[in-house]
Amino acid sequence: MLRVPSLQIEGPVQVARRSDVDMNGHINNVTYLAWALETVPREVYYNYELEQVCQHTCSTHGNTLAF
Repeated sequence: MLRVPSLQIEGPVQVARRSDVDMNGHINNVTYLAWALETVPREVYYNYELEQVCQHTCSTHGNTLAF
């Protein structure tokens, strides 16, 4: 297994939409993952395999997030 070196990248700013929110009023975990994957450089996305995801935030409708 190859490890990706630490990347210092700036991704797009995401604004949480109503459709991103689950029944508890929080951003759905799948949505977080999709947003995070959009920030990964193309060469990393196609040449490495995702092994683990750690999420340490909770957001609701209207919040702005930067990855």
